[in-house]
Amino acid sequence: MDQTFDFIEEKLIEMHAKLAILDGHKDEDTDENTDTEETEHEETEDEDTEQEGTETDTDEEDGDGEKWDGLVNPFEGKNLYVNPTYQDNLQFSISTASGAAKENLEKMRDISSAYWIDIKAKLHGDDTWSLEGILNDAAEKGDMVTVIAYDLPNRDCAADASMGEMCCKYFEDGRCDYSFSGSCDAGLNEYKTDYIDKYADILGQFEGKVDIALIIEPDSLPNMATNMGIEACANSEQVYVEGIKYAINAFAEKAPSVAMYLDAAHGGWLGWSENIIKFADTVKGLPYQKLRGFATNVSNT
Repeated sequence: MDQTFDFIEEKLIEMHAKLAILDGHKDEDTDENTDTEETEHEETEDEDTEQEGTETDTDEEDGDGEKWDGLVNPFEGKNLYVNPTYQDNLQFSISTASGAAKENLEKMRDISSAYWIDIKAKLHGDDTWSLEGILNDAAEKGDMVTVIAYDLPNRDCAADASMGEMCCKYFEDGRCDYSFSGSCDAGLNEYKTDYIDKYADILGQFEGKVDIALIIEPDSLPNMATNMGIEACANSEQVYVEGIKYAINAFAEKAPSVAMYLDAAHGGWLGWSENIIKFADTVKGLPYQKLRGFATNVSNT
């Protein structure tokens, strides 16, 4: 069965609407009580209206309410950043290619793409291999940047194809022991302090200076939702969920203007009812109101 991008996008939109409805129940109950006592409060209507306005302003400042207007496209009207390091890498391939392959590579050279910050060493630096270097370069050019946060402990639990540098438990050679089912507190703390906190601090330095879109942890939650029968993914559930929750809050606190997108894989994974329900249930436990939306087809198509 062909599970298309449109199908998964539709399901994610439905999921977001259901989450919004769940959040709205308390407000609806409050409105009903207010309507019942409408006559009693008529004389103080103006005062109440003024107080409600004050409360709304406070909520917006605290970031507790819905942050993003779904009708606003953060990319619209922006010049999108093209990474010089990416261009140099393509140029090497162009020099050895020919025919249609060479023509396509030459077209790609000037197309913006997201840049993976997938190891701690890529956080700091002066060149455009690093997050700091990219944002400094983009600030000078006035371009909007899209970057990816990708360094969870026990990363890529199902395939081990993109095993990261942080683990819940290490083998002697530094690889992750995915069979370990105990606490991942040490790995989670390493992720928070050595990666997310530093990542968020850097984004905060460019708050108001560079327009930024951020894709959070490709493959992680969808990978977990579709592969809980695999021991490695079942053992990684705690660190994936808690790590991403911490990341969303840290990024939102230090760089509130960043448009954050949670990875939602693709239709081949989440195009099935059981998988999308598992994914939606997980998202409900996250501070999803701080997200701009979902990113699909980031690392798999």
